[in-house]
Amino acid sequence: MQNATVEGGETVVRNHVAKKLSTSSGKATTLEGLEAKWSKMSTWYAESMQMWSQPGYQVLFSNLRLQGQPAGLRILEVGCGPGDALLRCLPQLPEGSKYTATDYSTVMVAKARKVLPSYIKVCRASGDDLPFSSASFDRYISNLCLMLVPSFEKAVVEAARVLSPGGVLAVTLWGDRSSSPYFTIKPKVMKALGIAPTSSSAAPDRSNFHVADRGDSEIRKLFLDRGFDRCTLFHSRLAKGHLDGKEFAEEILGDARSRGMLKDLSKKDQTALLTGITKEADNMIEQGIPLALDVVHLFARRAVA
Repeated sequence: MQNATVEGGETVVRNHVAKKLSTSSGKATTLEGLEAKWSKMSTWYAESMQMWSQPGYQVLFSNLRLQGQPAGLRILEVGCGPGDALLRCLPQLPEGSKYTATDYSTVMVAKARKVLPSYIKVCRASGDDLPFSSASFDRYISNLCLMLVPSFEKAVVEAARVLSPGGVLAVTLWGDRSSSPYFTIKPKVMKALGIAPTSSSAAPDRSNFHVADRGDSEIRKLFLDRGFDRCTLFHSRLAKGHLDGKEFAEEILGDARSRGMLKDLSKKDQTALLTGITKEADNMIEQGIPLALDVVHLFARRAVA
């Protein structure tokens, strides 16, 4: 653990807050950028996306091997968001479980504290620099988060460090981009129309698909080389059942970043973008292709000494 302090009830990790971190893609991202992005998008995410991601979250809980565990099971969540997804899964926890939920966004932490019961500890932390002692948890869960942290490799090392021997990890990640039209249609249409991201919609330093782009074998190897002795994974898709292209287009252009971009575009470009996304989405729907995000579900066991 490095330079972790507690201020006003909030755990703050000092050493990475003000500097860029190198990533496996050779680019960099910052915790300040993540904080700003997700704090700004917190309301939109809570209202529009949290229920969409719930199925993947439930799969994680179903594979955490919670049944038959003794009281006092210690569980860590990295990237809890506004907390509503966890709230729906709390009845599945063994009696007497000790659950710690973390997020780096101060706004997400505040929202989670409002909706979750007091016996759930909620604090601020980054997944690649956890402010917890080694072997202090028996279970680790993270839903669609670890591809966002500055260093995915460090996040895996940290997960292994805080898990006790034999502890179980369950995570989901953005998966195969070719099977993820929910998030690839908009940039595809923008590129075809020659519409570049504006200052209000600056693209992230790397794609959220950067981990899955390595391939399943490399992802498994990364975990097996960093403290885990068993690792399995499979893919599924998250979709909202869109059956109308325009409805999809209006939704995908409704987040804070897209709204800012639209304000910077001419009326002509706004119309062309909406029309292009609608046409692309309707074409896929007519072929029976779901407008989904491909998701990697990964389960691993902390190496037993």
